[in-house]
Amino acid sequence: MWIKVKADNSRLQVQSRLTRKLAERFGARSPARFPGFPGRARVRALDGGAGAVLLVLLVFSAFVVAGDCEMDDTEQALLTRVNEARSQPRQCGDESFDAAQALSWNCKLEDAARAHSKDMAELEFFSHTGPGGVQIGERVKGRNYSWSAVGENIAAGQNSVDKVVDGWLSSPGHCANIMRAEFTEMGAARVEAPGSQYSPFWTQVFARPR
Repeated sequence: MWIKVKADNSRLQVQSRLTRKLAERFGARSPARFPGFPGRARVRALDGGAGAVLLVLLVFSAFVVAGDCEMDDTEQALLTRVNEARSQPRQCGDESFDAAQALSWNCKLEDAARAHSKDMAELEFFSHTGPGGVQIGERVKGRNYSWSAVGENIAAGQNSVDKVVDGWLSSPGHCANIMRAEFTEMGAARVEAPGSQYSPFWTQVFARPR
């Protein structure tokens, strides 16, 4: 999308106007910082001289990924569904939530989610408590992720993204995790367990970095 910014002779003044415009629309402090603006900016002048008007093209990326991992189709679909849910107010049991900013994907959170799904699949259990009594906060910390808020959803047996997200949204506690504004990133994993009646095992991890 394009937005208009009135230009001045000073480059600093132009940058200041652009920053203010982005802050109004996306809560961003500059084109390179978000969470509200997942993309980059490109500037084009409509005419020259003092008082010129600039058109600033905001180029949106479909997915913002923190880390070196590549999202597969299932992970992309899951992030899309979660962010669609967060984009509108929602009632989760007795708790009401306003619309929240979109989450970005974090590779360390994905690793924590995949490890827990694998443990559940291989050891045939279903719990937020992992082997040795390890909880979600410890699993995430073990991936060198320093968090200020963390949460987790798990599920088993659903064979599609739509079914697992619909199930989470119909459960007050899981729904609340999806909608919490303090979370800014997520990672998730689906792991198959051949021969298990509970396969596949899903883990979804939410966090805000410290």
